[in-house]
Amino acid sequence: VHLFRKLKILPCERHQKQKSKNQNVSLVEQELLSKNKKYDYLFSMQKLVQNIEPDVQKINNSVIAKSGDVDFIEDLEKLARSHNLTIQIESLNLVNDQKGESSPVSTLKLKAKSEGSWPNVYTFLSELESLSFKIKINKFGLSSSGDPALDGSKAGSQTSKWQASFEISVLEYK
Repeated sequence: VHLFRKLKILPCERHQKQKSKNQNVSLVEQELLSKNKKYDYLFSMQKLVQNIEPDVQKINNSVIAKSGDVDFIEDLEKLARSHNLTIQIESLNLVNDQKGESSPVSTLKLKAKSEGSWPNVYTFLSELESLSFKIKINKFGLSSSGDPALDGSKAGSQTSKWQASFEISVLEYK
């Protein structure tokens, strides 16, 4: 009788052990599937980041670096001088967006005048628009400072002096 009880208990214990092993295997399979999905997701996100990296770099380069306004102004002056223009910065303002502190950028507003020959002023304007920074030209005015009737030159010629006054806005990281 004792042996019979033992035999009856053994199959039940085996059944419990097998059930427990099956549950463990199932849990491990679920965990592996979950980790595999996470890996696939992370891999696809890594690919996405790699694909958009050049665009992010372009965007970052279109905004003046934090405290980079002095470098920007020096580059602007250097650009004007490279075209034999004189340049005078009349005003400079740093304006925070209306969103306040939540915005990571502010707007640098600059008002300036330059003077030189027509082709040089025109080329300067073209290159100003082509800078890597996102520049908004708010106002731009041209006037000839020489009187062609008095100096014998034609308006727009190399010898006429032209004045360009402009107001621009460019984004700067805070």
